[in-house]
Amino acid sequence: MSSPPDPNKLREGEAAATEAFRRLLRAHICGYFNKESQVHDVTQDALLDLLAKLEAGAEPKQPEYWALNAANNAVRRELTRLRRHAIEYQSQVHGFAPDNGADHAELIDAREDLRKINALLADCEEVPLRALTAAVEGRNHREIAEELGISPGAARMTLARARSELSERFTARQKIDHLVRLARRAGLIVEHTNDAANADPNVPDSSSS
Repeated sequence: MSSPPDPNKLREGEAAATEAFRRLLRAHICGYFNKESQVHDVTQDALLDLLAKLEAGAEPKQPEYWALNAANNAVRRELTRLRRHAIEYQSQVHGFAPDNGADHAELIDAREDLRKINALLADCEEVPLRALTAAVEGRNHREIAEELGISPGAARMTLARARSELSERFTARQKIDHLVRLARRAGLIVEHTNDAANADPNVPDSSSS
């Protein structure tokens, strides 16, 4: 089993440590975004966050969980940014002229991603959902454990398992949606209008009479 990346070496700017943390962050962030440019930017944001905390004197005892927490924070910031842009875009569409810098396709994708994440959270059991909610609010494992009435170790495992399952299910849904889009594009799935779909085949078409 490989040893976890060393925060002290990251603080010193060692290339191998920097790359190890980058890979760890990227692997987690890839579960939330499809666009390579987006994954790269969010990974950079999380890595800079780690460096800033180290410069401020942080001494993480569990580097992997510490890094994944930074990754989750970066993902939340990106989703918040995209949601804000989506709201601004909707306001512009229904009001003033749209901002030429707004990426319509990206905003639509972000809104769909948020919808899927909310749907997945709704399916979570109570304890994992409370753990995720507490983590989003910035509470540490000890505070989460006190709130849930479990040990810090159990809180850590519950949170890690919930994040992993959420990421896997979100990625699976994205893959299914992608396959459906490809099938539609290839003509394997035919979209019917409501009139055609609801038409009674036993009733003759009046236009033919």
